[in-house]
Amino acid sequence: VKDLRSKNKDELTPEEKVKAETPSPFEKAEINKQYAIYTIGYLNELLNNELVAQNQKPVDIEALPCINTIVEAIKANPNPVIRKSGISTLSHIARPEYKDTFKTIFELAQADENTEVKEAATSALSLINQ
Repeated sequence: VKDLRSKNKDELTPEEKVKAETPSPFEKAEINKQYAIYTIGYLNELLNNELVAQNQKPVDIEALPCINTIVEAIKANPNPVIRKSGISTLSHIARPEYKDTFKTIFELAQADENTEVKEAATSALSLINQ
């Protein structure tokens, strides 16, 4: 598939074009990881919003469902798209109660080898520091 993708599209047969444009099983798994991270964040946001609406306080950061999965993805996943997705998700669910923890995570992510991950971490850090 990589060989087909590196060629000029005009040189490919219709069958080769379809094969080149179809995500591999690995790529599909990575896309699913990205969706899972966003879904975890969305569900945690809904949970906290519901608790606040009921005049309760939000869930402590350590007790948020699957939050460790997102943090571990930011720290150790080899795919920069997944690391960036984790940063984006945490930035989206940031609350004042989580500022210190998220600040630490984003500061560490600023040392990432990938430029896009660094930029995402810098942007997330500036948002929580406002």
